[in-house]
Amino acid sequence: MRGSGLIAGAAVVLCLATGCASPRPAPAPVTADMVLGHWTGDCGADLDLAEDGTFRFKNFESDARGQGPERPRLTGEGHWYLETGVGDIPPSLDLKFQKEIYSLEYQRAEDGSLKALRYLADVDEEVDCVYRKQG
Repeated sequence: MRGSGLIAGAAVVLCLATGCASPRPAPAPVTADMVLGHWTGDCGADLDLAEDGTFRFKNFESDARGQGPERPRLTGEGHWYLETGVGDIPPSLDLKFQKEIYSLEYQRAEDGSLKALRYLADVDEEVDCVYRKQG
């Protein structure tokens, strides 16, 4: 009897420590329909994603270093695609502009819906731009 009481007590402690909840299911993969449209970045950039797989951006903060403390801003068009992610590399929205690829990570709301896109321009200095869909 005493052994079963210890097991039950351990189960209660484990339940309290983990919140007694089952893990949340993984959110559904991001689809093209979820990303199409106009996005505005908190860094002053604009991003438009079209159904045909093309994009246009304006004032996109690049990860390149300029002559001074400011990073060059990019304006132009290219092709976008959804990257599924492999291993430690998370899924992302990738923008191919000229010969460069810029990956934007997904930010999810509590319910799993797509809340924003985040581009990390400088990992070391944590310079980023968070894009929110308009309209």
